[in-house]
Amino acid sequence: MAKSTVDLDEQGTAVSRWKWSRRRRWSSGGGAAYLYVLAAFAYLATFVLYPMGRAIWLSLTETNLLAPTDSRYIGLANYRFLFSGGMIDNTLTVTAVFVVVVSAGSMLVGLVAALLVEAVRRGRSLLRLTLALPWAIPSLVVGLLFALIFDQRIGVLNRVLEKAGASPVGWLTNDSIALWAVIAATVWNLFPFVMLVTIAALSAVPAELADAAAVDGAGYWQTTRRITLPSIAPTLRVIAVFLVIWAFQQFQAVWIMTQGGPIDGTDLLSIDLYRRGFLENNLGPAAALGVIGLVPAIAVTVIYFWLNRRAAVAS
Repeated sequence: MAKSTVDLDEQGTAVSRWKWSRRRRWSSGGGAAYLYVLAAFAYLATFVLYPMGRAIWLSLTETNLLAPTDSRYIGLANYRFLFSGGMIDNTLTVTAVFVVVVSAGSMLVGLVAALLVEAVRRGRSLLRLTLALPWAIPSLVVGLLFALIFDQRIGVLNRVLEKAGASPVGWLTNDSIALWAVIAATVWNLFPFVMLVTIAALSAVPAELADAAAVDGAGYWQTTRRITLPSIAPTLRVIAVFLVIWAFQQFQAVWIMTQGGPIDGTDLLSIDLYRRGFLENNLGPAAALGVIGLVPAIAVTVIYFWLNRRAAVAS
């Protein structure tokens, strides 16, 4: 009888210790970590995975915006419709040129601006604030601003050309120039992001490396090319991914400036999607365009992780 009591006491003590250890692990942060992961997954499922799945499903249906619940499954007919007769070829070409030039231009201008700010000794804060202002301006306002600047009749740019004795240019009415005008406005709006993040990355580069290079006789450009840029390369790769994704999503400024014209000269995927979905009330092809635009964004992200893994292995 005594042995049974002892066994029960030992069992009760073990269970009590296990419960106390479990409570301690939960209160020390283990349980909170699970809650954070669950909250992040719930956010992704609600605002990313579900809309993405819904868009893919819509791309396989015939759905009218005015009657979204009355849809009919048609398989890949929307994709065949878009690719038939070269209907989407111009849109894909314009989008590819826009994304590549905007991403590369924003990266180049932002990087040069960051190096310029770091090289300035007096008035650095004022210069940084001035160059960062375009990033604080909403894309809607950017579109209105550059629509006025590039206006053929009353635009500031053509006024300057007239003062210089040149003829006015149809910046937004000439199909061979309008895309570059839109690209210039977008780069102006995005480059401060590159500049600010690059400045933060430059501040983390050890000063001893530049001092050692200076002692060895390296000049400014040699130090920048051999030390500074390799040190901030991981940050630049992240910036490049963001720029590509944002370039695919550009809509407001482009729509205000050209509405995809002239003669579809600035007909980006986002513009074509809006036109088909909200002006023609045809959600099927619009969703298909969204899925098509999602593919290169995913590809860029995969390439980024592959490059990061390769760089980690090499180091």
